[in-house]
Amino acid sequence: MNFYTFYFQFHKFYLNFSFLFLDGKFLFETSKEIFKIRSKEYRNILDSLGTKITKFAHEYGLEDFDKNCVYSFKKQYIDRNKKELGKMNIAFIICFQKETNIEMIYAFKKELQEHYAKSLSNLSPNKYLNIQKFNLNQNILLQYFEHHINLENMKEYNYDSDNLDLPNYWTSLAKEGIVMNKENSHLPKSVGFSFRYDQIVKCSGFNPETIKIHLQPKIQNLFKPNQCCVSYVIDNFTYCNSVMFCSNFSEKWKCNVEIQIFKASLYQQCMETHISNLNKDLNKFKGKIDLMKDFGFLEKAKHIFTLKEIIYGNFTQGLNEQTNLAKIVKPIKYVAKNYLQAFMVLLRPHCIMSFQGNKKSDEKEISITLNIFYFLN
Repeated sequence: MNFYTFYFQFHKFYLNFSFLFLDGKFLFETSKEIFKIRSKEYRNILDSLGTKITKFAHEYGLEDFDKNCVYSFKKQYIDRNKKELGKMNIAFIICFQKETNIEMIYAFKKELQEHYAKSLSNLSPNKYLNIQKFNLNQNILLQYFEHHINLENMKEYNYDSDNLDLPNYWTSLAKEGIVMNKENSHLPKSVGFSFRYDQIVKCSGFNPETIKIHLQPKIQNLFKPNQCCVSYVIDNFTYCNSVMFCSNFSEKWKCNVEIQIFKASLYQQCMETHISNLNKDLNKFKGKIDLMKDFGFLEKAKHIFTLKEIIYGNFTQGLNEQTNLAKIVKPIKYVAKNYLQAFMVLLRPHCIMSFQGNKKSDEKEISITLNIFYFLN
């Protein structure tokens, strides 16, 4: 067994979702690549580790380092033996023996990147709380699409139907919701779309295929593969809408990683909002679910999905007890199953009713049966 085979088999167990994806990079291949990190959100990593990596590279031999070494960064952690240092980022450096051929190094890097992407894509939603998150107000360039857009009405929504070019939006997670900006800024005048976390029906999202299969083929072909996209159902109060986000990275492993981090970042903000709203309703009605029978279908669905995440997703497992999320979920986690059963009873009448809504009073009534597919998953 050569070094590569032995090391990778060992490393597969060690490499996991605790590593960081920085400006489209997971593995850095030269001593200077770390200085290509441009996002201000990652400046602390550059400041704390950039000079140390440069120093190590010179001590190792700069030419040999750039040829035979790769490195990654892990999310912040606390060393139990040195708690006084607080949270730290660490660099993980791998150097091959100098006689290792370049093909082996290339194969190793490719396999490592794919394994990293797979470790993220296979996560259940409850693990989203433990992986890298995009910062609040950090702009990420993503494709954004709403299900009611088609080849005939694309121009009404600023999509280019002549060139079949979907606009990209600088997407950021704010304190209360998600904002899609036409420019790399946070100016209100350039906002294209936005919605609050409390409008999202299911925080973990849905398989994008459930929206793609209803799109015209020419529009379907504009999007990245399913593993690079996520869809959500949005409650607009007078109607229901399905939306989809896709990464813009051309490399599959990169677009997969970016969308998983996006999903995890949105999930945490969304769940905190939904659990808070559930607690408010429970307090308002003194825990009597039957008094919420007049809630709309989507309001009930939000509470049902939230309770299912808490019960079946092991949501509280590994949750830091000091966080606000842990504190607000504590009052309901032991009685969540009872609440879920009661809400399911309230949902039954909706399952035998036609489900339609008006987008605007001056527009024709539109069916939103499409969104029911999401609730069956």
